[in-house]
Amino acid sequence: MRLLRTTLALISLIAPARLAAQDFADLIKEVGAVSFSMSCWSERGAVERRGCPSKEVDYGIEVSYPVTKVPFPWSHNKTVAGEWKPVRKEVINKNGKPDTTTIYEPAEDTTIMSSYLLVEVAVGYSQFSGFSSVDPSFELKGAVREIPSVSIYGTLSSDDERSALKHFKLRLGLRSGLIQLWDVQANDPINSTTFDTYSGIAHTFQLGGVAAFAFAYKKELYPFVEYSWMLRKFPSVQWSLPEAHTVPQRFPRELDFTGPSLAFGLRINIK
Repeated sequence: MRLLRTTLALISLIAPARLAAQDFADLIKEVGAVSFSMSCWSERGAVERRGCPSKEVDYGIEVSYPVTKVPFPWSHNKTVAGEWKPVRKEVINKNGKPDTTTIYEPAEDTTIMSSYLLVEVAVGYSQFSGFSSVDPSFELKGAVREIPSVSIYGTLSSDDERSALKHFKLRLGLRSGLIQLWDVQANDPINSTTFDTYSGIAHTFQLGGVAAFAFAYKKELYPFVEYSWMLRKFPSVQWSLPEAHTVPQRFPRELDFTGPSLAFGLRINIK
């Protein structure tokens, strides 16, 4: 009985890990594209940026999953029969010798569309920094992270190699997700050589629209430029210092990064 309990306990620990690994593998198989980008952003309120491109890190990565193709009313569509593909092998005895037979099945038919809207869902991560305080009496530094962002895109596309939509892509979308202050500090000078370092924490949701234009450098590589306008306002920033009981009143109680941003990047199509 003790051995049985031990075996069941081990199975209960191993099975979820295997299921999680299988789910992750299935998730990777469905990836349609991976995008890398660097961005310039605007600011308002108590912060200002240090230039564009920033001397600090302003980067992002995004993984896209195709959902469906929505043909336009004027699209010319044709169906191409799927090719036969091997699915398994069977071994039988023939005259006392093993004989291997390959079993084929037809693949699904493919619909070729001259113009359609490609609907995708994307999960991304980005971080931007390089901002400082408009109040010169203290130093403000740190970063803002997406953890993560979730976007829905619609891209004008075509399966026709002769179509301009095959080589040039226009994408519109909506983006949201949780963002947080990361390692944000306010350095308050005490004298010419020392200062107190206050830590700032805050979380909020972002929301905005995205428009991007890309062209096919190669079949799988699409350099792109993306414009977005995002609502990114931290309405309540908490400042703390272990040995301090009060926080200087001049420290901002909210940080607002709402506004436009411009990103340049590379999209790598996998499917």
